[in-house]
Amino acid sequence: MINEILYPPGVQVPVTYDYSYLNKFTDTYLDWKNWSIDLERDFQRLKCRTSLNSFKSVFTDSLPRYSCKFSIRILRGSNFKIGISESTNCCENAFSDLPGGMAFYSMAQLRNGSASQGKHYGTPYRANDLVTVYVDRQLGCVFFAVNDAMFEKAFEIDGDRDYYGAVACLTKGEWFEMVQPEMED
Repeated sequence: MINEILYPPGVQVPVTYDYSYLNKFTDTYLDWKNWSIDLERDFQRLKCRTSLNSFKSVFTDSLPRYSCKFSIRILRGSNFKIGISESTNCCENAFSDLPGGMAFYSMAQLRNGSASQGKHYGTPYRANDLVTVYVDRQLGCVFFAVNDAMFEKAFEIDGDRDYYGAVACLTKGEWFEMVQPEMED
């Protein structure tokens, strides 16, 4: 499914996919279910109300038990962690600080059970970028795309576990929104 391309050592580039593989991912309608008291909600948009030196998290309802995808548009700011979590009970910190949280940090790094360390991944993202999270339950993995530029597998998951979509932001005034799939006629 993935075309192998050789790049110079240390260069992180989007992976080229056989796009027919992406047909199995269902655009998923999700709603925000649990969020930090320091996030202000306006329908599908959330705004960070305070900086206070810690990330604030929000979680969706449970992801479906089939391969799915969801997208987050960054409206303002540049300090975000987007991904999935096994739990929804850490709203006042970054969900990815816990072992069950798996995030793509906006500074082009992965986070899983760490507030400060993770491998380089993808490209940085910021205001006006669209980040898509792909959850492949069959192959047991998660990967991400920024503005439709897709990246390699980021995390391995247990396809039978419950997961929740999750976003964390840091700085006062940062905005983001969930992009819902278009309804069919």
